[in-house]
Parts: sequence; C-alpha cells; structure tokens
Amino acid sequence: MTGWSDIGIPKKARKCILIREEVQPAEKVYSVQKVLTERDLAENGFTDKNISRLKEILSRNENQDESFSTLIEDLSKRFYGGVICLVLILAPMIFLPFFYSISLLMYYLPVAIFGVFTVYVLAPLGLSWKAHNFMKEKI
Repeated sequence: MTGWSDIGIPKKARKCILIREEVQPAEKVYSVQKVLTERDLAENGFTDKNISRLKEILSRNENQDESFSTLIEDLSKRFYGGVICLVLILAPMIFLPFFYSISLLMYYLPVAIFGVFTVYVLAPLGLSWKAHNFMKEKI
C-alpha cells in the first residue's frame, strides 16, 4: 500500500477523505421504540373492536410491511387533520346565521353532513384520538 505522499494528495484533502470514509448512514429511528402488541393496545384504552379493526387494516395486501407501531403513528397524525377538517366544515354552520338568512343554512346542512361523514371515514376520529393519546404518553 502506498502512503498519502506517494499519491500526491494535499493534507486538507486527506482530512476530507478520511472524514467521508468514517461517516456511516444513519439508521431509521421510530418514535415508538418497541414493537407494539395487542396487549399494549388493550392496556392503553383500545377496545377489542378497535384492535380487530387495526388487524383488519394490517391484513390488507397494501399494508404487508406495516405493524401496529406504524399504524398507530399514522392514525395519530391523522387526528389533527381530521379535527382541522371538522372545524372548517362546521365553522360556516356557526357563522352563517350571523351574516346570511337562515334559509341558506338549510342549503349548507347536507353539505356539512356529507363532509363530517367523509372526515369520519378517512380519519376515524375515535380511533385516531386513542392513537394520539397513546403516542403522547409514550413519547
């Protein structure tokens, strides 16, 4: 093996090369440190019905690499999105009577009902609330 002086690399460049060789790629770190089990979920407020719903989601083909940990993290993130959407949908129901006639409220009511139903389907607030509380306690 030849030395650094034989190759003709300046000292500053040698340091950069050494530093680059020592750097290792960082491992992926999850906020939930251990693997969650059904027992952990049951101890933290999840009902049997909730756990069976989570198992059903995990058994789908597109969720093969998912676990309870990743699913709980995703649900926890969906909680804030669901609450913001509900506020945006229901805010006109509160402020509409102050600025417009009540009859306009009757036109908006079906839209609001459809919006609340859609938010509930996309971000089940009951389950995401439990996941949010679980993540808040564990972190």
